Amino acid sequence: MTGWGVEVVGIIGTGRLGLAIAERLIAARFEVVGYDTDTEAVRQLEEAGGRFATPFEIVLRCRRIISALPSHDLVLSALPGARAGTIVIDTTNATPEQSQETAAILRARGVGYLDAPVCDWHETVRAQGGKVVCGGDASAVSACRDIFAAFAHPFIHAGPSGEGARMKLELEKDR
Repeated sequence: MTGWGVEVVGIIGTGRLGLAIAERLIAARFEVVGYDTDTEAVRQLEEAGGRFATPFEIVLRCRRIISALPSHDLVLSALPGARAGTIVIDTTNATPEQSQETAAILRARGVGYLDAPVCDWHETVRAQGGKVVCGGDASAVSACRDIFAAFAHPFIHAGPSGEGARMKLELEKDR
């Protein structure tokens, strides 16, 4: 794809949550490209000001990628070519163990991984941003603060990989 700016954020999974995150990023003046298997979700992304890209194009061109998939089982398969130096912000619900395993697999490839589940509905994210509890390396969190500032209100860095998922589970127990 030609015409991509220097910093483009990729989103794999532009359904309800992914689209709400994309809209917040676009409003914050990020250039956003996204992919979804649902053509209606892609159309809505384009209407919001984002652009369609294949998963291959996203992992090839984007240094920061958000996954907002319906199942954690899909995360690694959506990122087969993620390059060293890329950071994946995974908003997909997972167990702490799944997040730790995914982080280890990606770390071996030089890819940063943040488990960053969103604790609010997509409507809340769209309207005001949603609570995000994040697990992962502090330097990767720091490198993505501008992205989190666009859609995560409040944002909590809970500790190493798996701790975002663990904290979300604890918060859900308290409901």
